[in-house]
Formats: sequence, C-alpha cells, structure tokens
Amino acid sequence: MIYIVQTNTSLDDLEKPRDFQSVVFPYQSWDKYKKDLLEEDAVHEIIHGTMIGNIKGRYCKVERVMINDDYHIEIVVDNGYVKTNIKAYKVEKDRMSYTCRKVLT
Repeated sequence: MIYIVQTNTSLDDLEKPRDFQSVVFPYQSWDKYKKDLLEEDAVHEIIHGTMIGNIKGRYCKVERVMINDDYHIEIVVDNGYVKTNIKAYKVEKDRMSYTCRKVLT
C-alpha cells in the first residue's frame, strides 16, 4: 500500500485556476492508481482519505498528460462542462507518519 496526495484544480475557459482541493488517501499501488486515473473507463471506486470521493470524476476524458513518472503525475481532464488539472504525488507507506496512517486507515 502507498499513499497519494492529490490536488484537483478547476480551470476556467482560459484554463486559469478557479478553485482547488487536496486529499490524501491510501491506494493499492502507484501503477494501479495511474492506470485507474488515465483510463477513461476506469472503475470509479470511492476513496476514503482526508475527504471522500473519487480519483477522477465520471465521464472525464484525459486531455493532456504533463508529468508521468515514478512519484508524480499531472493531467488535465475534461467532463464536457469543466476542465480539471489533477496533480498527484506518491508517498511510500513507511514515509507517512504513524499518526497520519492511523487517521487514514
């Protein structure tokens, strides 16, 4: 298991940031997270972390991938109504403090 720090930023028509929120949550693996994030037909399982939700909204199409490496991913998705910039960072389980792990599991 790993932890993901994900920040979603809503973009306006000119792709300027308008609103954002961040969440920290456990996930099975970095590869599975990236696969689930990048696939259009990925299962939209509920994540439970510092907030409850999904890693990506329904009907979102990946428009751009800016960063995709062993610890970072940054994409822009579009659901037909709003574009969202999604940035995520992988935190290894042993790098997360015990107190944070207890809260998130």
